[in-house]
Amino acid sequence: MTSILALTALVWTVSARAEPADSAPSGTGGGAPPPPVTPSPVASAEPSSSAHLLVSAAWSPAGAGALAWNAGQAWSGTLAGEFDGIARPPLAVTAGVARGRWALLGGLGVVRFDDTTIAASRSRQVTGVVRMEAEGRAWLGERATDRVEAYGYGSVHGNLPTVARTDEDWTEADVTDAEDTVRDLERRIGGGGFGLGAGAAWPLAHAHGVPALSLGVRGGVQTHMTRGSTDEDGVFSLVILPETALTLEWMR
Repeated sequence: MTSILALTALVWTVSARAEPADSAPSGTGGGAPPPPVTPSPVASAEPSSSAHLLVSAAWSPAGAGALAWNAGQAWSGTLAGEFDGIARPPLAVTAGVARGRWALLGGLGVVRFDDTTIAASRSRQVTGVVRMEAEGRAWLGERATDRVEAYGYGSVHGNLPTVARTDEDWTEADVTDAEDTVRDLERRIGGGGFGLGAGAAWPLAHAHGVPALSLGVRGGVQTHMTRGSTDEDGVFSLVILPETALTLEWMR
């Protein structure tokens, strides 16, 4: 009898050890598998696909071309023209949004000279311009922080002139002459154009998988068109100039 009891205990022990490890304990639903574990959400593995603020500063140093422009008396004579160096200064800053391989930037330049004289009569001379620019950019590859990044760009700009000449003591002939002067200045100051070019930048620092600070160079062609110097319709003046600039860009 003792031998039979011992043999029964041995068989029970072996049976218990052979039970599958994933068997559910008593009272958990008869061995049903545990519910799947849902992983917690993680940040996107493509940080460059999110939108980032991009600020770009482009510096075009003056050279022999500026001296030749001055010698040829090609300035507008108003200090508010496209190439007079104020509305579009040698150091220009644009800002916008970059996402993935694409970016859209904008720039604004404002010039206004307002001379008012209050004496026996009141006179006023206003000369100014509002210059608006938009630039689209496409990087030639995926954004990276360990190599030079090349890109192409295209830009458009428009200049809205603000010119006025008034004097309380003017005769009708004076007013007519002043209107002719205003139209002539508006033709010199106003206009618009576009630019095309390419650039390259080396990342100096990075954050969130994209360059945070980059130093580079860009070059291309800028065009600017204005109305002609006469009142005839369909008369325009077109200027095409090369453009080269050093760039410093910050992205956040």
